[in-house]
Amino acid sequence: MGGLLLHSMNYLIIKVIILLVPVSVIHYSCHIKEKRHEEKTDKSKGY
Repeated sequence: MGGLLLHSMNYLIIKVIILLVPVSVIHYSCHIKEKRHEEKTDKSKGY
């Protein structure tokens, strides 16, 4: 039973990683876009 439990745990961890990676990538790219947008607005203000 121990080996089966460990296998299912590994499967769950892999599923979580597969789900989290795209979400974190999207979040990171959105964050970069926001930072770039802020820089553009600052330049237009003349700061």
